Amino acid sequence: MGEREVRGGMSYKITRKVASRRLKRRCKYCNIGFIKGNVYYLYREVSGYDGKVYAYEHLECAKCNFKRKDWKRRYEKFRGKCVHPNEFVVEHWGYIPGEAVKQPEYDVCTLCGTKL
Repeated sequence: MGEREVRGGMSYKITRKVASRRLKRRCKYCNIGFIKGNVYYLYREVSGYDGKVYAYEHLECAKCNFKRKDWKRRYEKFRGKCVHPNEFVVEHWGYIPGEAVKQPEYDVCTLCGTKL
Protein backbone atom coordinates (compact mmCIF):
# COMPACT_ATOMS: atom_id res chain seq x y z
CA MET A 1 0.00 0.00 0.00
CA GLY A 2 1.26 3.45 -0.82
CA GLU A 3 1.79 6.09 1.81
CA ARG A 4 -0.56 9.02 1.61
CA GLU A 5 0.88 12.42 2.44
CA VAL A 6 -1.16 14.42 4.92
CA ARG A 7 -0.47 18.05 5.53
CA GLY A 8 -1.32 19.68 8.86
CA GLY A 9 -4.86 20.88 9.21
CA MET A 10 -8.26 19.89 10.38
CA SER A 11 -11.51 19.02 8.66
CA TYR A 12 -14.82 19.25 10.49
CA LYS A 13 -18.08 17.96 9.04
CA ILE A 14 -21.63 17.87 10.44
CA THR A 15 -24.15 15.57 8.77
CA ARG A 16 -27.88 15.41 9.49
CA LYS A 17 -29.13 11.82 9.31
CA VAL A 18 -32.23 9.73 9.97
CA ALA A 19 -31.81 6.38 11.69
CA SER A 20 -32.82 3.51 9.38
CA ARG A 21 -32.67 1.02 12.25
CA ARG A 22 -31.98 0.98 15.99
CA LEU A 23 -28.45 2.28 16.65
CA LYS A 24 -26.13 1.01 19.37
CA ARG A 25 -24.41 4.38 19.62
CA ARG A 26 -25.93 7.10 21.80
CA CYS A 27 -26.07 10.90 22.05
CA LYS A 28 -22.87 12.36 23.47
CA TYR A 29 -24.67 14.84 25.75
CA CYS A 30 -27.86 13.16 27.03
CA ASN A 31 -26.96 9.48 26.43
CA ILE A 32 -30.27 8.74 24.68
CA GLY A 33 -30.45 5.93 22.10
CA PHE A 34 -31.73 6.26 18.53
CA ILE A 35 -34.52 4.14 17.06
CA LYS A 36 -35.76 3.93 13.49
CA GLY A 37 -36.94 7.33 12.23
CA ASN A 38 -35.10 9.49 14.78
CA VAL A 39 -33.10 12.44 13.47
CA TYR A 40 -29.49 12.69 14.67
CA TYR A 41 -26.37 14.61 13.75
CA LEU A 42 -23.00 13.01 13.02
CA TYR A 43 -19.99 15.16 13.91
CA ARG A 44 -16.79 13.98 12.24
CA GLU A 45 -13.44 15.60 12.84
CA VAL A 46 -10.41 14.56 10.77
CA SER A 47 -6.94 15.96 11.27
CA GLY A 48 -3.53 15.21 9.88
CA TYR A 49 -0.41 15.38 11.99
CA ASP A 50 3.09 14.07 11.42
CA GLY A 51 2.07 12.19 8.27
CA LYS A 52 -0.82 10.34 9.94
CA VAL A 53 -4.58 10.79 9.83
CA TYR A 54 -6.58 10.97 13.06
CA ALA A 55 -10.37 10.87 13.08
CA TYR A 56 -12.98 11.35 15.79
CA GLU A 57 -16.75 11.28 15.50
CA HIS A 58 -19.73 11.46 17.81
CA LEU A 59 -23.53 11.53 17.53
CA GLU A 60 -25.88 14.17 18.84
CA CYS A 61 -29.68 14.02 19.07
CA ALA A 62 -31.83 16.77 17.54
CA LYS A 63 -32.88 18.10 20.96
CA CYS A 64 -29.29 18.57 22.19
CA ASN A 65 -28.27 20.04 18.84
CA PHE A 66 -31.01 22.70 19.09
CA LYS A 67 -30.15 23.50 22.72
CA ARG A 68 -26.45 23.81 21.98
CA LYS A 69 -26.90 26.03 18.93
CA ASP A 70 -29.62 28.25 20.43
CA TRP A 71 -28.06 28.89 23.86
CA LYS A 72 -26.75 32.37 23.02
CA ARG A 73 -30.14 33.75 21.96
CA ARG A 74 -31.81 32.25 25.02
CA TYR A 75 -29.09 33.60 27.34
CA GLU A 76 -29.40 37.15 25.95
CA LYS A 77 -33.17 36.96 26.44
CA PHE A 78 -32.63 35.76 30.03
CA ARG A 79 -30.15 38.57 30.81
CA GLY A 80 -32.90 41.13 30.22
CA LYS A 81 -35.27 39.33 32.59
CA CYS A 82 -32.81 38.46 35.39
CA VAL A 83 -34.01 39.70 38.81
CA HIS A 84 -30.58 39.17 40.48
CA PRO A 85 -31.50 36.93 43.47
CA ASN A 86 -29.46 37.71 46.60
CA GLU A 87 -27.92 34.23 46.82
CA PHE A 88 -26.31 34.72 43.38
CA VAL A 89 -24.92 38.22 43.97
CA VAL A 90 -21.18 38.28 44.75
CA GLU A 91 -19.10 41.20 45.94
CA HIS A 92 -16.07 41.97 43.74
CA TRP A 93 -12.95 43.19 45.53
CA GLY A 94 -10.08 45.20 44.06
CA TYR A 95 -6.82 46.70 45.24
CA ILE A 96 -6.51 50.30 46.40
CA PRO A 97 -4.02 52.06 44.08
CA GLY A 98 -0.56 52.22 45.63
CA GLU A 99 -1.43 49.96 48.56
CA ALA A 100 -1.62 46.23 49.20
CA VAL A 101 -5.13 46.38 50.67
CA LYS A 102 -8.32 45.25 48.95
CA GLN A 103 -11.64 47.04 49.13
CA PRO A 104 -15.10 46.15 47.79
CA GLU A 105 -15.66 47.74 44.37
CA TYR A 106 -19.00 46.47 43.04
CA ASP A 107 -21.48 43.59 43.16
CA VAL A 108 -21.83 41.08 40.31
CA CYS A 109 -24.79 38.79 39.52
CA THR A 110 -23.28 35.36 38.79
CA LEU A 111 -26.30 34.30 36.71
CA CYS A 112 -26.27 37.04 34.11
CA GLY A 113 -22.84 38.63 34.70
CA THR A 114 -24.02 42.24 35.09
CA LYS A 115 -22.50 44.73 37.53
CA LEU A 116 -24.94 46.06 40.10
